[in-house]
Amino acid sequence: MPRGDKLPTVWERPPHTKAKHDILTRYLGAWFGIFGSSSQYQRVNVLDGFAGPGRYDDDEPGSPVLALNTLLGHQSFAKFGNTQFNFIFNEWDAERFASLQGVLADVKTERAPWPATVRMIERNQNFQDLASDLLTSIPAGQKLAPTFAFIDQFGYRDVPMALIRDLVSHPSCELFIYFDFNSVNRFANAGNVDTHFTAGDFQRMEDQMVAEGTVREWRVEEGWGVIDSASTPGGCWAFFTSVKSDKRHLVTGERVSFEWEPADQDGYRFRAVGVWPSRSEPVDRKPRRSGTDADGRTAVRDIRPE
Repeated sequence: MPRGDKLPTVWERPPHTKAKHDILTRYLGAWFGIFGSSSQYQRVNVLDGFAGPGRYDDDEPGSPVLALNTLLGHQSFAKFGNTQFNFIFNEWDAERFASLQGVLADVKTERAPWPATVRMIERNQNFQDLASDLLTSIPAGQKLAPTFAFIDQFGYRDVPMALIRDLVSHPSCELFIYFDFNSVNRFANAGNVDTHFTAGDFQRMEDQMVAEGTVREWRVEEGWGVIDSASTPGGCWAFFTSVKSDKRHLVTGERVSFEWEPADQDGYRFRAVGVWPSRSEPVDRKPRRSGTDADGRTAVRDIRPE
């Protein structure tokens, strides 16, 4: 399988991965405690869909080792009785898979004697194929055993939304998934992510970022103001060029509809990209470079700050 990233077989653990692992182990600690103590389930599954080489360049443990250690070191492990814990560690890259196998073998040696209730299943498959095989193996009319799936992929190609939907359709299946927003946002208009969505829903997301709000303040001389709404807590910054009405300014206390985007703008986390009076249609106007606006006021240069 061609590697989907430019990293070596084993690489240095970045800080954001440490943060993900901290979340993973703390959540699994509680999850193991709940299902290990339950008399309702005889077995549970942990699926690591993109397990990697098992360790990092500085010998920090990877997610498979962390998951195993979280169970085996659990304060209530001895009380979990005969509950069967199935760990499915999948890595598609051949060299990383070989490294993973070596790391897991070392864990079993260090933890000898190995508990009979803990089973490790190592797979060298495309994640889509692995998950599909898992789902199709479930007999008709039955549900998947409680399953925690850690899906920490590079990019977005190997985790279609339909597959995620099928996994979480089982009541006791939970996913901790890495959503690579930067990659999706970068390639959203290139057709590369279309197969993950239906009917072009993601292309219409901008239409969903429309809110109703009230103008908190408007500084006419400076050409900007702030809009308050439940959708933009803390306020949404607005520049006069975003006003889509017959006037190039807003009025304090005025009810408006507005389109917004996340931003870091003059201390505000949201920025308006279009504002117009409520119960009216937006009016697109050609930008004025200088001179006066429609009300005869001096207009500042029509360049929206970044």
